[in-house]
Amino acid sequence: MNLKEITVFTDGDSSKVKTWSNVPYFFTSELIARGIKVNRVDTSQNRTFAAFFNKRIHKIWLLFSKRSVFYFDRTGLHYWLTERKIKRATQQFPSSDAWLFMDFSFHNKYSDKPSILFCDWTLEYLIKERFGRKPDYLEQTYIKKQNNVIGKAKLVVSLFPKIARLMQAVHPHANISHLETNVVNSFYKGELNAHEILSFKASSNLLLFIGDTKYIEGARLLLQAFNSLKIEEPSLTLHIIGLEDHHFGKIPNGVTCYGYLDKENESDCQTYYDLMMKAKVFINPTPLWGGYSSTIEAMYFYNPVVIAPYEDFTYTFGDSPSFAAYNKKFEADDLALQIKKIIQSPDYRQLCTDAHLAVQDYTWKIYIDKFLLKLSGKTVTG
Repeated sequence: MNLKEITVFTDGDSSKVKTWSNVPYFFTSELIARGIKVNRVDTSQNRTFAAFFNKRIHKIWLLFSKRSVFYFDRTGLHYWLTERKIKRATQQFPSSDAWLFMDFSFHNKYSDKPSILFCDWTLEYLIKERFGRKPDYLEQTYIKKQNNVIGKAKLVVSLFPKIARLMQAVHPHANISHLETNVVNSFYKGELNAHEILSFKASSNLLLFIGDTKYIEGARLLLQAFNSLKIEEPSLTLHIIGLEDHHFGKIPNGVTCYGYLDKENESDCQTYYDLMMKAKVFINPTPLWGGYSSTIEAMYFYNPVVIAPYEDFTYTFGDSPSFAAYNKKFEADDLALQIKKIIQSPDYRQLCTDAHLAVQDYTWKIYIDKFLLKLSGKTVTG
């Protein structure tokens, strides 16, 4: 396919950095840099309907299914409203060569042009693999919709290899792929000076955590480990991006919570990357999933990492990478031990360098090269 124009459907404004962990922004920006025309369609949910459903109807459903994640964006009404947007976009952009959906829930049934799905995981994976339970009745209805859509798309791409393999097992006849690489979502505009960064990190006492409320248990465990570490290393400080003081009980001395830092805000962006470059180590011990995107971005900025050994990370970087300490026990003492292994390593500078080298080719240019190659029907290699 000679792609000249594409229409991109995103839950949110794909021109904004904060939408879905920066992914739509970087994806579409790289397409535009190739001279491809990008039409943007925001498929985000109706806020009024969502507020009513989530505060009223969803709470009633929780009486029958206590852990249900069947929110408004998975209802038939949202589906119908989104279908109207898709139909309208089909009429508005008749010269579009393809329709790119940044989710696994919709395709364009109003056009003969190919629909491409690009996302991280399905609802079925989220519930069965991450939550470790069976879907409830309403969740199952949405899973069936996703399965139907996946089967009709020309190309389905998951950001993560494990999820792509699981989806291939469920949909053996669908064209499901992982592009054998990933991407660092860096908004940093300057040049990295390795000598300066490594010199600063060598004497740094700054521990860095990045994650929102999905990773709150990992952050709480880190606070416990930090209290233990401070006894031996009183100069250590802990900096938490994505969470605020009120998410915890008592905040120990030496801990700073920043909340969400918006990379489109100049001050927030500077704070974010100052912390990245000054950190001694990046830590997110949350089991099953430790924030892959923020982890590899931290690695790009020469940060060794302490994380739980979840499969998508170990599949890519191995069971014992030099730059990572795996926290295999969700216990404060073990986490403190893994952190000390990194910060007290006699080869610390080499660990920093190894972390950067492991992801230095994770660029959006390379990723979109592989995406376009896959779209053309050719084989993508690592």
